[in-house]
Amino acid sequence: MVGRDIENLEGAALDELLEINNLFQLIDEPTNVRGECMSCIDLIITDQPNIFVESGVHPSLDDHCQHQTVYGKLNISIHHPSPYKRTMWDYPKSNNSTIRELISDIDWQSRFAGLGLNEMTELSRAPFLQFYLQIFPTKS
Repeated sequence: MVGRDIENLEGAALDELLEINNLFQLIDEPTNVRGECMSCIDLIITDQPNIFVESGVHPSLDDHCQHQTVYGKLNISIHHPSPYKRTMWDYPKSNNSTIRELISDIDWQSRFAGLGLNEMTELSRAPFLQFYLQIFPTKS
């Protein structure tokens, strides 16, 4: 815990809880100011203090507010996937009778004889892709 200045029973209990759970409290300056009475009651608690580039306290934007603004800046970069082209199948414009005819022309019994489920799935993928290319209009 940063700045271990435990002044009361509750502070000591919180310090013990954080230590037992391998947590870290990053704020070490007063966050609640009432005249001369100052306390650190607005906290940032984390199990990964190394991802914080900066943390601290800024003065409140409201002169009547006794709580200061607590902030933390994280060092995190988010990966955005690269754009790619997609093929959109226009199913409503398909010809269902042609699909049924193409599927029934294949001797599925002979094709799948002695194969397991994964092998049958792999073996059926190519004919169906060919059907789709013949029957369904596409958009890019």
